Amino acid sequence: MPLVPYTTTKYDNGGKYEMYVKGSAWRLKTEGISIDKKYFDFTIRLEYLDLDQGGLMLQILITDN
Repeated sequence: MPLVPYTTTKYDNGGKYEMYVKGSAWRLKTEGISIDKKYFDFTIRLEYLDLDQGGLMLQILITDN
């Protein structure tokens, strides 16, 4: 099933509480494909934290909202 970029600010809190504030999100492609409506809000989000010492910390969130 193809994924398409999804713009959201749901997880963006300005860096106040979460370490992982940068990232990208995708949703399942729904145009031109027969897909059950219960999967329309299925979201995959990759979040990352750029460490000052060098390197990245990653977190993958999979939600249905």
